[in-house]
Amino acid sequence: MVSRKLEVAWTLAVVAILAGITVWSTFVLYKVDALPSDPAEYVVVRAQQWSWTFCYSNQTCYTSNFDATTNTVSGGELWVLPGTVVQLNVTSLDVDHSLYIPGLGVQTNALPGRTNRVAFQIPNVTPGTTYEIFCTEFCGQGHATMRSFVDVL
Repeated sequence: MVSRKLEVAWTLAVVAILAGITVWSTFVLYKVDALPSDPAEYVVVRAQQWSWTFCYSNQTCYTSNFDATTNTVSGGELWVLPGTVVQLNVTSLDVDHSLYIPGLGVQTNALPGRTNRVAFQIPNVTPGTTYEIFCTEFCGQGHATMRSFVDVL
């Protein structure tokens, strides 16, 4: 009889622990995925084989073209100010892509017909600091050159 009571107690303890983890995880995930109410900058990011286009709130767009021989980008980059919160609205014009900024811990998919939103804070770093942008979804022959930079102004 004692072993049956012990078995019920252990089962209830496990259920209580799992219920607590479930409730806690729900709140944490909601907070992590929540977008800020007023980011300093909205940027529409459009992926296309094999470049990124960054459109800013003043309606100007710049398409970045990466040159692998010099490790430079022409046409435009993602320009941000230090210490600001930036929201990226990411989509694709052709196939699946994935925007990845490892130095800032940002990654989201760029899918045709869908806009994924991600917000993050730019660290208070010195102007001229750059972070690399990669496509991490194999998107065709020019995938390796689908790169750009975040340039802190």
